[in-house]
Amino acid sequence: MRIVWMVLLLLNLTWADSDYEEEEHKRVHIPYDMRHLDLSEGQSKEIYRLLVEYRKQRRKLHENYERLERRSVKLFVQDRFDKERYLQGQLRIKEKLLRIEADFLERLHRILDAKQRKKFIKDLKEWEFD
Repeated sequence: MRIVWMVLLLLNLTWADSDYEEEEHKRVHIPYDMRHLDLSEGQSKEIYRLLVEYRKQRRKLHENYERLERRSVKLFVQDRFDKERYLQGQLRIKEKLLRIEADFLERLHRILDAKQRKKFIKDLKEWEFD
C-alpha cells in the first residue's frame, strides 16, 4: 500500500511541476517571436525580466483604470456632471500608460544593439500599446 501511495505522490509531483512551468510561461512570455533578432542568452533574460515588470505595471494601471471607471459612473449619476474632474482622471491614466510604454521602449532600446533595433522596428507595429 505504501508503494502505491509513493507512486501516486511522485506522479502528482511530476504533473504539478509541469503545470507550474506551463502556467509560468503563459503568464509572462515574449508576445511575438523575437528569434529573428538573434538575442543572446543574457539579452533574452533581460527582456524577460523587463516584460515581467512591464506587465505588472500594466496590471496595476488597469486596476487604477477600473477604479476611475467606478468614479466616472458616480460622477455621471450626480445632478451635475463634473467634466473637468472626468477629464483629469482620464488624462492621468493615459499619461501613466504612455510613461510605462516609453520606459519599456527605452529599456528595450538599451538591451538591443543597433542591428537588432533595426530588425525590431519592423515588428513594433505588432506590439499592442493601447
